[in-house]
Amino acid sequence: MKKLDFANELIKLKITTNRLSWGKDEKSLFSLKYELLFLVGIKECHTPKELIFELCLAKSNIALLCNALCKDGLIIKKKSTTNKKQIEYFITPQGTKRLEEKLKQIDKFSGGLDIKTLRDINKKLGEIK
Repeated sequence: MKKLDFANELIKLKITTNRLSWGKDEKSLFSLKYELLFLVGIKECHTPKELIFELCLAKSNIALLCNALCKDGLIIKKKSTTNKKQIEYFITPQGTKRLEEKLKQIDKFSGGLDIKTLRDINKKLGEIK
């Protein structure tokens, strides 16, 4: 098999980030809880449908995660102002504070990596279908 350095490193990166995501508690660097909190935090609001698409999870798992975050006071659930049948999730000030703490914790692991390179890789990966 021909050596494909980029492909090999990309697969290793995926495996490593998956391993960092295994935990469900505060000690986990990339738990689903924080991925969901990040998504809700970077946009004014998120619908369950958007979260299902972004995290590639079943509707029931999104509901469980959102309920846990609501219970912890990190996000709130409101009915949409444009569609009364739809709900939307918003980050709370407490959620913003917790997310900022987690992002600072993750940032410590940058190890001198160039942020531009990371953004370029992320952009390229977003183009893959």
